[in-house]
Amino acid sequence: LLCGSCVLIPFANPEAVRRRWPHIDFEAGRYYGSDQVNNVNCTWTGDPQGSNAQRLSNALFEAHVGDATHLIDLHSWKRRMAATALARFGRDDSMSLAEAMKLRFARHASPHKEPVDGPRTPCTLATYFHDTDRTAIVIEFAGQYGFWPGQVAAGLRAMTNAFKHFGMLPGELEGEGEPVIWTN
Repeated sequence: LLCGSCVLIPFANPEAVRRRWPHIDFEAGRYYGSDQVNNVNCTWTGDPQGSNAQRLSNALFEAHVGDATHLIDLHSWKRRMAATALARFGRDDSMSLAEAMKLRFARHASPHKEPVDGPRTPCTLATYFHDTDRTAIVIEFAGQYGFWPGQVAAGLRAMTNAFKHFGMLPGELEGEGEPVIWTN
């Protein structure tokens, strides 16, 4: 490590992982996106008096996230069959990080439809970072609810490239010259 520091939180929602549920408090049979209150991904910066998910995101934000300058938020989804970097459209810092990570695919995430004056909460953590003028990117790996060797290798390469891009690690980007395919 040449400079800086990195905080890694391997599972932001360990109770949901233990239960094999998408959210902490989740009723069987519900659609993943139907629960914004219990979905930690949508509750940032959290609420110390709120739901279990809101309290968890608030504790993580206060302990580890609030002062961070950059965010790489790792998820897995079932929409795509390959790891994809989600970069905020119109944010050069986010888009250049997506390029540097050298995943095969990248996608433009849309900004707010109307201008914002400061962060709107609750929101996703990447949205909060962008709204507070900090670099953020979300990586969605294929194979929701599983760990696949190819996706783990892609993630390791992407993270190593990100640290090189930030000047935290020495060396050239792995996969330099490989095109990144941007989708919409």
